[in-house]
Amino acid sequence: MSSDCGRKPEYPNNSIKGGKSITDGPFRYMYSLPRKNRIGVLLASYTWADDSHLFQGVTDEELKELVLRDLVQMHDESVRPLCTGVIVKKWSLDPYSLGAFALFAPYQHLQYSAEIFRHEGRIYFAGEHTAFPHAWIETFMKSAISAAMHINGAVHKDSSEAQH
Repeated sequence: MSSDCGRKPEYPNNSIKGGKSITDGPFRYMYSLPRKNRIGVLLASYTWADDSHLFQGVTDEELKELVLRDLVQMHDESVRPLCTGVIVKKWSLDPYSLGAFALFAPYQHLQYSAEIFRHEGRIYFAGEHTAFPHAWIETFMKSAISAAMHINGAVHKDSSEAQH
């Protein structure tokens, strides 16, 4: 969840300067950008895998209140009025992504990666899950180019064999 945290670039007691906070609370990872202008931005929850399922049934307004409650615990009540807007993105509910990035559990990389990266006959796969490192648009694009090149090579091979 991303939150525009107010017009003033100062957080209470100058307690948030930019960086990453990790908690054992439900929101896990929080990122804040260094403030150079009149507003500050705080990515108040960056969760994935099973942790993110906890929030799927919660409304955006309820999420805002839950995040603010955790921020108040970390800092103090003066954080609350600084939050002027909230944007929530639930990747698992997004019709175009239907989830996040490929996230292997321990040892799955060794067990499955060779199979995931391999084509099946004339079917080639592309996506960030078919190359390393996962979770990057660049990886997705490279895998798409690679699949297209392999398809092109297979088509040319088939056509040259048909001519002879």
